[in-house]
Amino acid sequence: MARPPLPVAPLALFGLTLLAACGQPETPDGPGGQSVPAGQAKGVTPVTLGRVPVVLIIFDALDAEHVGHLGYDRDTTPNLDAFAKEAITFERAFSPAPYTLAGIASLVTGLLPDRHGTVSKTRRLRDDEWTLAELLGRIGYDTFAIVANPNGGEAFGAMQGFDSHLPIYTTSEERPVNYTDPGSGTELHIPHVEEFAPLLGSFLDGREDPTKPFLFHGHVLEPHSPYIAPEPFRSKFLDPAYDGPFAQGDNQTLVASIHGQVPAGPADVQAVIDLYDGNLSYADHGFRLMMDELKERGIYEDCLIIVTADHGEAMFQHGQWGHNDTLFDEMVQVPLMVRFPGKLGDGRARGVRRDELASIMDIVPSVCQWLDIAPPELVDGRSLAELIAGQADSASFEDRALRLRDHGEPPSLALRTEAAKAILQRVFDAETSERLADRMAFFDLAVDPGELHDLGDTGDPRVAAAKAIIEAEMKRLMDAFKGYADATYSAEEAALMGALGYTDEETPSGD
Repeated sequence: MARPPLPVAPLALFGLTLLAACGQPETPDGPGGQSVPAGQAKGVTPVTLGRVPVVLIIFDALDAEHVGHLGYDRDTTPNLDAFAKEAITFERAFSPAPYTLAGIASLVTGLLPDRHGTVSKTRRLRDDEWTLAELLGRIGYDTFAIVANPNGGEAFGAMQGFDSHLPIYTTSEERPVNYTDPGSGTELHIPHVEEFAPLLGSFLDGREDPTKPFLFHGHVLEPHSPYIAPEPFRSKFLDPAYDGPFAQGDNQTLVASIHGQVPAGPADVQAVIDLYDGNLSYADHGFRLMMDELKERGIYEDCLIIVTADHGEAMFQHGQWGHNDTLFDEMVQVPLMVRFPGKLGDGRARGVRRDELASIMDIVPSVCQWLDIAPPELVDGRSLAELIAGQADSASFEDRALRLRDHGEPPSLALRTEAAKAILQRVFDAETSERLADRMAFFDLAVDPGELHDLGDTGDPRVAAAKAIIEAEMKRLMDAFKGYADATYSAEEAALMGALGYTDEETPSGD
């Protein structure tokens, strides 16, 4: 049975309106007996592209602040910047969570993490949830994925609905050992972005019926750490004189900085930024190679191409490197670009920049509308179709409140709007790990876009209002939650996750 929509919580004192999920007419022919809606929202004329190929490229841990066309002052992403001139760019797009497990599951379903339940390494996506691959597969698409991070792979349900998927994080004759984890000594294959293009080409050339539409899902590891891009990318921005603790870009040292075991002075912080930017530049190079595969086969102009990330990456803006742990924008803001097929022809969707709040959860309902297929009965994302086509007033997005959660148990929770960020922080004693009283942080983004001046303890009436809303929304999600599905993953996957810096104490099971 499909989960019913949640009621809308009023946000009068916070000056916002929460996104409400809407049920729709149903037909009972979805996989697993789940009902599927028969049509689009009442009164809306879909912007349809026909059965075009869909290419979805996801970069892991790509902080939007480091992308050239989004305002960065370094030439980190020349190929993405050129692509943006042909696409619609959402300048303020977010992931609902600052970590891959929850972010990818939300991206492929359009659901909030606390609705789909994939929030820790012991949990996977339930079989009764719809993924984009399932939705497209049931209307005749060939579906193929290449995944470079096990947290976005089969073990956690993100590959539901794919005809085939290739986990390039496993070792094989084609993928030999290329990295020894400094902490454990484990020999692993760290996937690299240059592996994607030839595999994409092989998929395109090997399809039995090349006239069928396809979905390609490419989850690239870079710029995620370890920051070990090959030359010339590794040294592109790094000071050659730097010989401090982060020179190797390895996760062991970077994670140690989070726990205060390796102090990071100004030169060290700059070195981490330099290595990250080099790794991002390498990812950008690999993106061009993938687009070249499409162009060489004459199908680039036929494709709906979406480029985004699963979450961001902090560079010590709030005293911390990496992701997972906070809900400041650097950990959750991501790029989001959509390029329509060239046959559109009128230029209306070329080089467009939008400043409305958007979410990676918007991808599923948007693709459904662009392809004129029934979306899932319930999604937490919003279709961007009318907004892009000029059929919807952007005012409908101006009061949007994005729900965010981190990976804690219990998690910290946030509401992010155009004007403000409210965070319900779970506080623990550093020595005993005993949970202390929760507190609210509040940032007026209109005057404090860097989230540096916390108004949580100032008596601002918006703080109490936001706390009540967050708690009420979480209760509604918990009351509607279907339950968890258990995840199992291999020792090799566990070792790679450890090498990528995922150091929680959960014990892997399975083969």
